[in-house]
Amino acid sequence: MSQAEQCSQMPAEQRGSCKKHLSIEAALNEVLTQDIWRQKRQSGTLCSNDAKLRCDRVARSFAVLCVLRLGCPLGQVLSTFAALQQAQRFIGTALGVLSTLHASDDVPFQGPGQGNGAGPTGWTAVGAPIINVFQATGCGATFVFALSCAIISFVCHAFINNVRLVRTQPGNDHAGWDLIPDMQEALDHWEGGLCTGRCPGAF
Repeated sequence: MSQAEQCSQMPAEQRGSCKKHLSIEAALNEVLTQDIWRQKRQSGTLCSNDAKLRCDRVARSFAVLCVLRLGCPLGQVLSTFAALQQAQRFIGTALGVLSTLHASDDVPFQGPGQGNGAGPTGWTAVGAPIINVFQATGCGATFVFALSCAIISFVCHAFINNVRLVRTQPGNDHAGWDLIPDMQEALDHWEGGLCTGRCPGAF
């Protein structure tokens, strides 16, 4: 993650697993976005997304490529994911640990694993290219500063896998319901990005 941040490989929208970033900042940015909409009388839409079973559904090959993209050595990446994929797992309950082995015969375990210490960082590595591709579609919000006329654009407020997608149209002459097709298009792009890295049939 340090190397990814130094090489500017992390999108500015991602607040999770990055140094000097807090989860509360994502929530604050969300509130400020809605405040600007009200002040400018500008229509906008916001949709909360939480990728279900994020760490257990990421295809191993996709995760490996995303981590390699950030500069992690190939040997370490393959060793880590091989250990995770071949690990024997037992379910722990309040009454003790079950003696039955939890295994997948049809589809090997995928992703960094839910509850793994490297899980948030692994998902952040996977989510970064999805956000970058999402930016290329033109979806997101654009604001113009009143005094400097500078333009700020972003596509979401993200903290690891918890993402708030935003969508606006320039100007203040758009009704709220006019943005429904635009937000649906944005959701389709986002869902497509998640499906790209998901292993079909994985737990």
